[in-house]
Amino acid sequence: MRPRLLYVVATATALRFPAWRRRGVYRNRPDMPPLDNIAREIGEAAPWTAPKWVWSFCWRLQKRLLPLLHRWDAAAPENTCVNLQVLWLKAIAGDDCAYELLPRRTRLCVARPLRRFYPRLHHQNVKLRATFLDAAARSELREDSALVVLGAGFDTRVSR
Repeated sequence: MRPRLLYVVATATALRFPAWRRRGVYRNRPDMPPLDNIAREIGEAAPWTAPKWVWSFCWRLQKRLLPLLHRWDAAAPENTCVNLQVLWLKAIAGDDCAYELLPRRTRLCVARPLRRFYPRLHHQNVKLRATFLDAAARSELREDSALVVLGAGFDTRVSR
């Protein structure tokens, strides 16, 4: 499906379903404010409030594409706990360290000029989380302190 067609279909679906049926909107959850409020507070763009089926479709599509994206990768790790999917999402979100960890042959599909054509879905959530945690870590660290990240997987925070 072409991106424009996906956008038109998703927008039409979003008009039919109430906001609580879309990602990023939680009813009766004061501990989980809408993602657009969070994005505004930390100075990032909010994810697209697409219908759940669009989010699910994109997640499943990415998961199915992983074997193809790592077909020529001699050191391809397994996608345990979706760590490999999140690495790709970080690269789309603009994390250059994550981009460098991707296979050379296939990482061009998330290279800098192409990144802007991906709709702000899962990778924008990853970017919001990373921006928030980076700011929290910076505010707590002093010159004589260190950051230890346990169970980080492909977290690139330390190398940034």
